[in-house]
Formats: sequence, structure tokens, C-alpha cells
Amino acid sequence: MRINKPDDKLHNTLVFNEHEKKFIFNAYKTAKKSKPQTIPIEDPTLIHVLDDYLKHHVKRGQEYLLERNGRPLDKKDIMNIMRDEIGKKFEIPTGIRRLRHLFTSFVVVDKPVDLRLLQDIAYKMGTSDTVMIRNYADFKKAVDTGED
Repeated sequence: MRINKPDDKLHNTLVFNEHEKKFIFNAYKTAKKSKPQTIPIEDPTLIHVLDDYLKHHVKRGQEYLLERNGRPLDKKDIMNIMRDEIGKKFEIPTGIRRLRHLFTSFVVVDKPVDLRLLQDIAYKMGTSDTVMIRNYADFKKAVDTGED
């Protein structure tokens, strides 16, 4: 993911400055079907985390959010880091599927969730709400149907 670069319609970009904060996703699994997505960053906690990360972990002039030796990390690099550095620490196999599972479970566990919210989250994940719930979520009461 490039940092504060013009949208070239090819790369994912983080725009993070005093005037605007957003993610631009051009390259992802279902990009051809779903088209580019621009997601504004509005959550104060996420803004704080990104601001802190950019201040303390990104060098001046660094082009990519995640890089090693001046080279951007690709999907395989990130999966290897997750498996080798995170997975071994917690003794749990860790990868992209695990992240999707954790995120979805966090969204739906132990609280009613409006179906529209599930559909929106599934869309952002590039899947359907049915597949998201069936394959990624551990939940007790995922959907508030409005029925008593």
C-alpha cells in the first residue's frame, strides 16, 4: 500500500494528511468484479493508530506502508510474516484466513448485528454475508431479525 501518493488506479493507497484520511483499494482479490473502493477513515481510534504508526514506524520518503529493505511487502511476504513471526509466538496457525476469521467473529460475537451491517462488511471483505458467516465467524447470535 502506497502512502500519500496520487491514485494511479493500480495500487492500493493510504491517503493520510490533515485534509483527508482514506484508503483507496484498487488491487484486491475481487477488484475486477467490485471495482475500486474508497473508504474514508473516520474512526478516531483508527486515526490515532495510523497516526502513531506513521510517526514512529515509517521513515521520511518511504513509499509503502509495509516494506523491508526498501521493497514493498506482497501477499506472500505478509503471509510468511504472519506464519513465522506471529503464528509461532502464539502457537496458532496464522494467515489471511485467520485474520478474516478473527475480524468477522469480532463483528458478530455475542451481540445482535443488523443484517444490513453484515452485508456491508461482507461487501468490503469481497464476499457474501452468507459465506462470511458460514466460513469465517464463530458466533452465538449474529443477526438481529427483529423477531421476539
